[in-house]
Amino acid sequence: MNDGRVLYVVYNLDAPGTATLRQQHREAHLRFMQELKDAGKVKIGGPFLSEDGKQRLGGMYILDVPSIEDAIHIANQDPFVKAGLYPSTQVRPWIWQTGRPESESESI
Repeated sequence: MNDGRVLYVVYNLDAPGTATLRQQHREAHLRFMQELKDAGKVKIGGPFLSEDGKQRLGGMYILDVPSIEDAIHIANQDPFVKAGLYPSTQVRPWIWQTGRPESESESI
């Protein structure tokens, strides 16, 4: 993975009116995320919720990969992205400074 300093945040918001599309591709998306976890490429992730917590509105996850190019490539493989659920996908470099687990803190 990378040098332990820079991770990559993948940030997505659903396009309006795509709840059915989200449901249709949810299982494939969950498999994709599990594969990333099993490969040690995703640190944490999950959906954004509506204020009442009843509706999923998008999601984010943090990748531990060597480069932003790798992160963008992975983000574009997400079944939700391929299905057109998100009008755009943002990938940003990020440093995990606060609340980092002890086992991860040595490389800061």
